[in-house]
Amino acid sequence: MLFDTADNLAGWQLAGFDKHSFVADPKFVSAAPAAPSDFVLEPSSPDLGTGGALGLPMATGLAPGSTWPSGVTTATQPSSWDIGAFIGP
Repeated sequence: MLFDTADNLAGWQLAGFDKHSFVADPKFVSAAPAAPSDFVLEPSSPDLGTGGALGLPMATGLAPGSTWPSGVTTATQPSSWDIGAFIGP
């Protein structure tokens, strides 16, 4: 897609690209994230359970409450993967 053109996500998808993409408010816990740990999703986020399963080598994500760099913990993706680095609540 080109900036400032008539192209949009619907047109891009009609061209055969990003067929499973969507545009929505991710509903972060923090409305104004100030740190990497602020990108945790609310339980009502449309990104929970809508990610694509990438296979066993990629089956972990950041556990909610992880902080960079000293407090990083991981968790296994649920059966319906979440979009983003953090695993949802």
